[in-house]
Amino acid sequence: MDTTQLKLFKLIYETRSLTEAAKRFPMSLSKASRTLSSLRDALGDELFLRSENKLFPTQFAVEQYPKILKLLKDFADIGSRNQFTPEQCSAIFNIGGLDLDLIAFLSLVLNKLRSCAPKIRLHYKNIAGDFYSDLRQGKLDFVLYPTQLDMEGYKRLVLCQDRIVYVTRSDSAYARAKLHGKKLSEKLLMEDLSMQMTFPIQNSENTRMGLFEDNVENSRFSPRLWTPFALSLPFLLQEDEVCTMPYQLACRLKNFFPLEILGAPADLEPYAVTLLWSEKVDKEVSHQWLRSLILATVSEESQNLKDIPELPVE
Repeated sequence: MDTTQLKLFKLIYETRSLTEAAKRFPMSLSKASRTLSSLRDALGDELFLRSENKLFPTQFAVEQYPKILKLLKDFADIGSRNQFTPEQCSAIFNIGGLDLDLIAFLSLVLNKLRSCAPKIRLHYKNIAGDFYSDLRQGKLDFVLYPTQLDMEGYKRLVLCQDRIVYVTRSDSAYARAKLHGKKLSEKLLMEDLSMQMTFPIQNSENTRMGLFEDNVENSRFSPRLWTPFALSLPFLLQEDEVCTMPYQLACRLKNFFPLEILGAPADLEPYAVTLLWSEKVDKEVSHQWLRSLILATVSEESQNLKDIPELPVE
């Protein structure tokens, strides 16, 4: 059997006429007659019986009709792909991260979504230390977090490099000293360090992540305030105080707040900002498209760590 025979069978079954079936195919009546004859031989049944100038299906043909419809549909689906158009996609993606990721990275992606995928919605959620289980259970589609660990069952994509830097108000004594080329030592900055960020670094699967743990008693920094909320820092900085935050975030916040980046702690190396997701959604077309957009946007808009000012050594 071939698809020509199956299509002709379908048309005869639905029109009850060989002539009409041949016309709709289209093919000559003589070819249609030969095709029906070969199909009868292949299936070992008369298939259609003539009565009052119409062809009526045999019981065997009635039983084969839904099977033949399925065969024709399956054949038509071979090689076809689900068409994905960003303009028509109306999916809601749940993304986990910290407040700093929303400003430093996702705010850039939102601008692109407005123009190329206006129906896509993002639900941003603050993460806890057990976000791997949220990814596995489908509660989160993506997580933004600095980790270099490859976990079985999960995918990881590096978006950009980042580094912790010292930040002060642009009208502080430290900012003025930097402007006039005066030397600043890290020891001096540490003395006026007023605020330090904390990150969740351990989840229920005992996977250690991150930079600064919530156990502040073991921190190398001794600020007056530890906080997980990066966006509160510019509001809380007073006079000549200093805080630390990721460089990519500081560069974004400089567009809105009078901040000055003084330099990076010498013993804290750069780290990779990564996008994480479960293997369960790895092949979903809309998921693939969104993570490609996030990667392209962040890679293009992120700042070069080489531009971080060097802290002069006393």
